[in-house]
Amino acid sequence: MLNHEIHESEERGISYEELDKEKKMALMADQIGEWCSQSSLLEEQSLLDLCTAEDLVSSLDKSMTGSYKPFVTSYCSALENELSAKIFVPFHEYIYERFNAEEDDTELKKFLKEQIAINPGNIGGLGKRLMTSNKDKYELGTMRIVLDMIKKESGKTLKKSELFQDLRKFVLLTYAEDILEVSFLESINDLVNNLRNPAAHTGTIEKQDAELCKKEVRRIMNLLVNSQRIVSTD
Repeated sequence: MLNHEIHESEERGISYEELDKEKKMALMADQIGEWCSQSSLLEEQSLLDLCTAEDLVSSLDKSMTGSYKPFVTSYCSALENELSAKIFVPFHEYIYERFNAEEDDTELKKFLKEQIAINPGNIGGLGKRLMTSNKDKYELGTMRIVLDMIKKESGKTLKKSELFQDLRKFVLLTYAEDILEVSFLESINDLVNNLRNPAAHTGTIEKQDAELCKKEVRRIMNLLVNSQRIVSTD
């Protein structure tokens, strides 16, 4: 432990472990900042996933298998974490708080059952997930499907569903409407079907696929941070 770091941690009233973590996060943000215009807005886990992917490159280049699955998985996990942590997990928490469901979830379950009945196929996935207290990271494919259902104010299901209307308002408190554009949602869909799913299962991921994944995820992440609404704390 360096003397100046001991002094800084004491001066700021934080532990050395907290200071060390803060500095590591800053270094990773700087690394990602080479291609992400506002890397400081990214979630901690997103930064970790992106840096992990880049750290894997040298070993994967030398691998006998020639498989870049771990690289694609890490890049896609960063995007998955970003959408989950910014939108779906906070929305999950909001719904539980709104219905005071931590104390008694009777009213929440009644509301969700009514919403699912409107359109079981389209609302069921989100509704059933909200039925549980499991607010852990949502899957990228699931989030893309749900976002697709709320992209247009004129959507039939959206007009009928208070749950989806609430989610759309919640999304637009965090991001500009860019992330509900058809082209944005289609790019996530292509990423999931052509790269994420093969990497998670039995498909082959070659270096050119990994490069395509990197290019697409970086483009999408930049769009996300540039669309993020900054709420003043003043």
